[in-house]
Amino acid sequence: MKKYLLSLFLTSQVFAIGGIGVYGMSDMVSRTPSATSDDLGLTTMTPGEIANHVGVGGFVYLDILPIDIELSAEVAAIPYNITIDAAGLSTTYDVAAARGSLYFTLRKQIFGVGIPFLAKAQLFGGLGVNQHSVTPDYSIQFIESTFSNMDIEEAANQDFSNDAVFDQLKATMDAQQIESSGFHVQLGMQAKILMLNMFVNGRYTIANDVAGPGSTGFPSAWVGLAFGI
Repeated sequence: MKKYLLSLFLTSQVFAIGGIGVYGMSDMVSRTPSATSDDLGLTTMTPGEIANHVGVGGFVYLDILPIDIELSAEVAAIPYNITIDAAGLSTTYDVAAARGSLYFTLRKQIFGVGIPFLAKAQLFGGLGVNQHSVTPDYSIQFIESTFSNMDIEEAANQDFSNDAVFDQLKATMDAQQIESSGFHVQLGMQAKILMLNMFVNGRYTIANDVAGPGSTGFPSAWVGLAFGI
């Protein structure tokens, strides 16, 4: 049995063509959206700080070519609060900012060391393209477009935990979601022992409005585990 397992491990290393894995990640972004008011200035919405989305992702990679190929998909979100002041009443609600992203990366080894068939480590750089769907910021105008059959005071003072109200908010959020694409640079490390691979990556994404209206880019980092195939 031991000889069989050893043969299996060695064979998987000789013929491995890539891997599949999962990772946890975090953006390194902090911002506070501007407060907004209705036309008469009677109702005001003040958002709290949006800082450091966290999320999970999955990835596949091929490393049998001179340049490695990596495809990853991730979702990231962060809770924050909004305070609505209307008709002398101030109410705070918990909401969330979220994004879904796809990344296609070409990687090239910069430096590597290894023990044949058993272990290796490498430092690599990468360059690629990406695509994103991002939730819009909450604002008075967002509330007005969602509940156009109400005046702003009535709309702002609804129970946003109610399922029907939430469904209306979600429909508007889906209709107004931000779509963006761009490119990115990446620097990472891969450590491999038999069939298991650990990745640590730093990435800078250049894409408009993903990290907030008017933004042009943001840094992030992720750590993942993969199984060689």
